[in-house]
Amino acid sequence: MRCLLTFCGSNDPFTRENNVGPVLQQVEELGLTTVFLLSTKGEGLIDTAEATRKAIEALPSGIKVMILPVELGGDPINYSRIIEGIRRHLPELIAWIREHDAELFIGASSGTPPMHASLFWLVGNGEIPGEILQVRPKKFAGGGEARTLRCWSISRDFLFPSSPSTDSTENELPDEILNTARQNRIIGNSTVIRQALRKAVRSAPRNMPVLLLGERGSGKELFARFIHQISGRRGKFISVNCSTITESLWESAMFGAKKGAHSMANKDANGFFQEAEGGTIFLDEIGECPPTQQPKLLRAIQEKAIQRVGDSTETKVNVRIIAASNRDLSKSDPTRTFRYDLQDRFEIQFKLPPLRERLQDISEISAFILETHPEIDRGLRLSPRAVTRLLNYSWPGNVRELQNCLVHAAIMRSEGNSVLDVDDLSIKSSENSDPFSNLPDLEENEDFNLPKFIEQIERQLYIRARAKSKTKAEMARRLGTSDQAVGQYIVRHPEVAPNWVGKSVRDI
Repeated sequence: MRCLLTFCGSNDPFTRENNVGPVLQQVEELGLTTVFLLSTKGEGLIDTAEATRKAIEALPSGIKVMILPVELGGDPINYSRIIEGIRRHLPELIAWIREHDAELFIGASSGTPPMHASLFWLVGNGEIPGEILQVRPKKFAGGGEARTLRCWSISRDFLFPSSPSTDSTENELPDEILNTARQNRIIGNSTVIRQALRKAVRSAPRNMPVLLLGERGSGKELFARFIHQISGRRGKFISVNCSTITESLWESAMFGAKKGAHSMANKDANGFFQEAEGGTIFLDEIGECPPTQQPKLLRAIQEKAIQRVGDSTETKVNVRIIAASNRDLSKSDPTRTFRYDLQDRFEIQFKLPPLRERLQDISEISAFILETHPEIDRGLRLSPRAVTRLLNYSWPGNVRELQNCLVHAAIMRSEGNSVLDVDDLSIKSSENSDPFSNLPDLEENEDFNLPKFIEQIERQLYIRARAKSKTKAEMARRLGTSDQAVGQYIVRHPEVAPNWVGKSVRDI
């Protein structure tokens, strides 16, 4: 089954010379079964979607046509509105494609150039799983040549690699690696998750310590297990949550204790490091390691040796150390307790993306959870409305929160219902797709002053950028503006000047 997603232009369904337009040309050449027409009707723009629909349905092939309205606010060259207008339909469109196992083509010959660019961008970003088409004018097509050109599927063949390479296949992950990642519940095809997987693959064969950074629920332990599994190490994978061990027991829990070393040591006992011999120890929430114990952990990393409590000699260990933290350990603040020299011993460090930065993976992750979770009945699926709700939520708890949401929905659903809908999802209604829901109520606030309100927002954003930046260039990048604009703002508002500003803003 083949389907087409396209805007309609002034040459659809027929040109001024009464020739077949681009959309009908693609319908005739590709043997399509369904066409999705993106329509700007009611926007004060020329819209030929309805006429194109009638022309397609008049063909003897029985092609189905669906019109998808796109709101542009009367501006046909506003990229942001075009992209968001298309995005509104993607959850239902992708669900339809999967349900019918259809092959999707995207027409890039009808509509305005910004419409074409927006479709290219969405395909390139992996949000639309399809293949771009281009229709050549008849004068450029030779006799007997097809006028519809297939461009490659950008989401598959044109992903920007994490580093420059002359070999287009160098950054592709082998199927066995992707299968292993899936076995470890690392799911997704987004660029950011694939980049994280590549970093994990590169670090796996080396015995250097690894530090994984990421928000809670983003999959740090899953990545640690994945690295261990493909590293070739034959020993156990031992997972330890540093925040759950009291300071008085920390050393013996990690390194073991000789009999009689303390009141609870009635025999020689191994610690987590001995249990992980020949394998990997995963130190979750390493930032919670007690300051008094950090020098001993530093020595274990540096010398690959430990000393049990009550023992007078050190023991060499063959253990790969992977640590994780949900906060930035490099941040300097008065409450910092994590040693810089200990952090520096982790030569490999990389951050895992939060779920809100890879929303395109939500459908696949959700399907995986519904198919594999041991407490969920098989055969459940999400309605298009439910998928849309999932895409419009910020997921502060990341994949773990998504799993909890789906498990709750699956267990609490109405008996006999195999489709999970919006009402089954335990997502707060305050989390919605409207980013402006918290703006002041103009009817109740008679003293509202728009310039002052904008000035306050601008000031708060500068203060936030200041706290996260070490240079003017970094501050400008975070704010999406120029170095000059940042410098001029600091001159006008010296109270927000960062501590790295010297006597002159020009010195930044």
